[in-house]
Amino acid sequence: MVICKKDDILMAFDESPGTVFRGIEGTISSGIRITKPKDSK
Repeated sequence: MVICKKDDILMAFDESPGTVFRGIEGTISSGIRITKPKDSK
């Protein structure tokens, strides 16, 4: 189980590939990934 926070950036890989979400909190499916920047700049 993967849990995301409201400040995480999510990207869909199933059904609507490339769709980006933000502001969602809770568990996510295997077709959604949490993306993180390489650095804080």
